[in-house]
Amino acid sequence: METILIISSVLLWVMILLNLLLTLGLSRRLNARLPRMDFLKIGQPAPSFTAQTLQGETVTLSSYARRAVAFVFTSPHSANRVVRSFPGSKDYTPRLNSLELSWFW
Repeated sequence: METILIISSVLLWVMILLNLLLTLGLSRRLNARLPRMDFLKIGQPAPSFTAQTLQGETVTLSSYARRAVAFVFTSPHSANRVVRSFPGSKDYTPRLNSLELSWFW
């Protein structure tokens, strides 16, 4: 009876190690298939884009050239969640306006 418990314990550890190796291999394979994203560097100009605000206005980066602008990109389905994740952001609006910084939600 004791030998059966030892054998089952060893088999269980072998299965755990195989599962770990397969999981690591799968994650490496999936990571290799994901496209690499290039992020902006400090001082690098933002790429040109056209987007729609939650109010339906069309916004382009070129219309805000040479101005400090903060864009928050979100989908209409998660807009309330995004606004809640910036608590007090509306309280900063007067201060940001004095800095001539525009916010778009």
